[in-house]
Amino acid sequence: MQIITRTSEGLRKTLFDTLDKYLAGETTAQDAKVVAKLCDSVLKSAAIDLEHKRLVRELLQESTEPHDRALAKMGLNIVLVDGTHSPDVE
Repeated sequence: MQIITRTSEGLRKTLFDTLDKYLAGETTAQDAKVVAKLCDSVLKSAAIDLEHKRLVRELLQESTEPHDRALAKMGLNIVLVDGTHSPDVE
């Protein structure tokens, strides 16, 4: 089993190695698709984590409510909604 460095560079290397293998006929389209989908899932997970960290940072910096700051410091991997603000929907 090949060990992949868990960085964006490792992810790119995996994707390009898979693409090269596919183009050289060393792997199937289905196998390449599986690798691409797994990489996509990793990227989506990282994006969610980054958004969570951004939201917690903003809550800690901007909130004047003690309970908001206490909740943010708990480090929960959830978005806390109090019902008074509607989330931005894209």
